[in-house]
Amino acid sequence: MIYLTSESDSSGSSNSYGYWQGKNYSFHGEMIPYTDREITGNTKIYKRKVMAEKMAEKLFNRCAYVYGWKIESY
Repeated sequence: MIYLTSESDSSGSSNSYGYWQGKNYSFHGEMIPYTDREITGNTKIYKRKVMAEKMAEKLFNRCAYVYGWKIESY
C-alpha cells in the first residue's frame, strides 16, 4: 500500500492525503490522487514492494501536491 502525504517540512502544513486508491483525477490542470485516510476496500494493494515503490515515484512526479510517500505492508 502507498501512503501519500502533502506535508512539506518547509511549509509546516498539517494536511495529508492518505492511502492511495489506484486512481487520480484532474482539478484545474493538476493531478490529484484519490485517497482514504484509513485502509479501506478501495485501497490499492500491491503484491510486490518494488511495484509499489515504482508507482509511488510516478505519483510523486505527476501529482503537484504530493511531497512524500511511504510503502506499508498489509
